[in-house]
Amino acid sequence: MKRTSDNEDAIRVAVAKQWHRLPHPAEEYLTLRVTFCFARTAGMKKKKLGYPIQTNHGDLDNLVKQLLDSIMGIVLMDDRSVVSIHANKILGDADSCAFTIEPLQPGDIDAL
Repeated sequence: MKRTSDNEDAIRVAVAKQWHRLPHPAEEYLTLRVTFCFARTAGMKKKKLGYPIQTNHGDLDNLVKQLLDSIMGIVLMDDRSVVSIHANKILGDADSCAFTIEPLQPGDIDAL
């Protein structure tokens, strides 16, 4: 079993290679949108994408935390600047994680 720090290191390396749109990490209020995709096992139906996801794919909140910890200093200065999170985990053809981080927009946080 991989340690969390090993996973974070792997994510950090992959993000650093791809993150070329910003000259420096963002420092404003931000919205994170992320989808974690887990590969179907051999016993799962090929046509079934999306849900239901198996519970052994990890807690969504822990996956988000691991991502935020991994991209600190590369994509954002402090994960406290992320004030809105939209996260999903689905089944697909391969393990992957796709995310965007954008400045907070009106409507990203619903009025209470």
